[in-house]
Amino acid sequence: MTNIPHSKTLIFHIGDPKTGSSSIQQTLFDGNWSCPGHNLAYPNRLNAIPLAKSLYADAPAPQRQHQFAETADWLRQQQEKTAVLSAEHFAFVAPETLKDAVEQYLPDYAGRVRVIAYVRPHAARMLSTYAQRVKTRGLQQDISAFCKAQIRQEKFIYTPRFTAWRAVFGEAFTLRPFLRDTLYQGDVVADFLHTALGSGPITINAGPQVNESPTLDHLASLQLIQKVLRQAGLTRELRHALCINLADRLARGPSAAGPRLKMPQSLIPLLHDAYQKDAAALDAAFFEGAPMTKALAAAAESATHTDQSIAADSRLSPAQRQGLRQISNRISAQTPADLETWHRHYRQTKRTKAGADAPQPDNAAGISTLLAEACALIES
Repeated sequence: MTNIPHSKTLIFHIGDPKTGSSSIQQTLFDGNWSCPGHNLAYPNRLNAIPLAKSLYADAPAPQRQHQFAETADWLRQQQEKTAVLSAEHFAFVAPETLKDAVEQYLPDYAGRVRVIAYVRPHAARMLSTYAQRVKTRGLQQDISAFCKAQIRQEKFIYTPRFTAWRAVFGEAFTLRPFLRDTLYQGDVVADFLHTALGSGPITINAGPQVNESPTLDHLASLQLIQKVLRQAGLTRELRHALCINLADRLARGPSAAGPRLKMPQSLIPLLHDAYQKDAAALDAAFFEGAPMTKALAAAAESATHTDQSIAADSRLSPAQRQGLRQISNRISAQTPADLETWHRHYRQTKRTKAGADAPQPDNAAGISTLLAEACALIES
């Protein structure tokens, strides 16, 4: 039992992926916001991924018990009227599983839970997901092959999933369209706070941009580095961390103003045929003004006829390609212990306030130096 909680409302922010979750989490984690007369409780870790993963079907029961016991302990210590737990991984949990877990492990909150989600229009979600998978997984497909494969697999069909969340949580479930002209102050962080708090002007103290979309040159570089690291046998988790770290460095540098990926004009009819029914159904179920249908129709306006190959041979110079391969091989040649130390320190700096201030171990510094060299080479 949780005893009588100080926080009267518990909000689960569940994403969706590619809807500004990283920015929301970073702002709440850092406390870089204000709203007169309002506050909220947010954990001292960046996100609630471990809690969300404990709800997966293959998660052992002790893991779930441990995560929810920690959450209950944290909630007992909070004085604020509203508490927020945020992780996109909640979006992949059956809504009834989350509801049952709250009733079992956080029974005092069973009637005081809210769920907030955002949904990105279909074409923009497809484009953003492609760029993210190149960056974090080293996807080697071109965007045309990727889009066609996703459509064949019926990915990004939203309505059944979000109606299931509403069926379980009813009025406590809120879905917001991830479109600048529909967001409070045109910003997803301000919109989330406005939705969570209900009233009052929101002020966001500007911090660094989080999870920015890579440029074409950055995508080509990251795709090449991922390929070399994968061939060397580095784990997907380590490759993900290394390339996210490099992408964050690049996003803060002078090359971040370069051209970004656009949807090829040739794919627009295919996207329209695949998603117009779902867009209309989602609008009818959740929104006024048909924002999803309008966004799908408007996708052609931002599409391009220009070739946008992100193959390293077409975007990078021979010297850049050779240098990035050499740096990637030098990273791969680090000892497993040094790689694990770097990875552990990186996770700590990203996830907890205590870890963010922890000095980098000496045996991890060499890997960070190599990433800095890669960044400088890409920007040369």
